[in-house]
Amino acid sequence: MNLDDVLNPDEPIEEPDFSIATVGEVSADGITLVFDGSSSSGGKKYRCNSGVRFVNGDRVRIKRDSGSYLVEYPIGTPMSRYPIPSGGTDGQFLAKDGTGGYSVKWVTPSSSGGLPTGGTKGQVLQKSSATDYDVEWATAAADRIGTGTYYVNVTSVTSGCTLTPSTTGRVHLGSSRYHFGDLYAEGTVSLCSTGYSSTLGFFGTTPVRKQTVSTSASLSTLISALNSYGLV
Repeated sequence: MNLDDVLNPDEPIEEPDFSIATVGEVSADGITLVFDGSSSSGGKKYRCNSGVRFVNGDRVRIKRDSGSYLVEYPIGTPMSRYPIPSGGTDGQFLAKDGTGGYSVKWVTPSSSGGLPTGGTKGQVLQKSSATDYDVEWATAAADRIGTGTYYVNVTSVTSGCTLTPSTTGRVHLGSSRYHFGDLYAEGTVSLCSTGYSSTLGFFGTTPVRKQTVSTSASLSTLISALNSYGLV
């Protein structure tokens, strides 16, 4: 500090017309600079090229502008600050390498949760084992679900309906919470089976077991049987 600075403290101190400086600290609102011949930055922050990554200690090119400086770009060895790491092989992808900013590395998909190689049009991903990230391409089951000879075409299922095939091949349409809307059946439909303790009910009635009446039953007996199904 010279005598003029003491006598005129309100007058701005003119900064030297440097073209090269060292980055002191990088923050969200600017960059501090350490000019050659100084040991500290003094805390003043300067605007910079927002498309370039700067780090503490960078030697940078600066440009005088309206009484201040603009930090243009780092100076160093060619491509030493390129955002994409060198190397890598065909099919690899970029993944984080630690928690540091801009820290990435090339990894092989099959070992880090990416997509496996290969596959053909229309295939889907499915688990190939219980190991994390262990997946494989597989052919979809022709838009139907179920086991054995029991299938339901899922192309016309309305929102909120559930199709739940069990290991025995049964398929449940809807649930107590979400009711199945419209059902269009093609071919023979069997609502109950003699091999299971099947029940049947319509229009919200409680499903019941098969009602048996004789061929000579009275009309009231027939009506009672139909009523138990919710049909009258």
